Amino acid sequence: MLDPRVLKLLPFATEDERRNTEAQIRAELSILEAQFRQNNDKIEACITTEEEEYDSLSAELWADEVFERANCS
Repeated sequence: MLDPRVLKLLPFATEDERRNTEAQIRAELSILEAQFRQNNDKIEACITTEEEEYDSLSAELWADEVFERANCS
């Protein structure tokens, strides 16, 4: 059930109206939660991709540095 303080802010003519409004709020909240999870998954995927790219670039730079040192000797 939703927080009674939230429901008190909304004027209701009938108990059915209150239930319908509560159901509508729950449905909208579910949609927002799903969107949040989807966006969160996208952000995590981007972070993982960026970390992989960083690791790949770091490995390339390290290999270049080792190669240069080997050629300078």
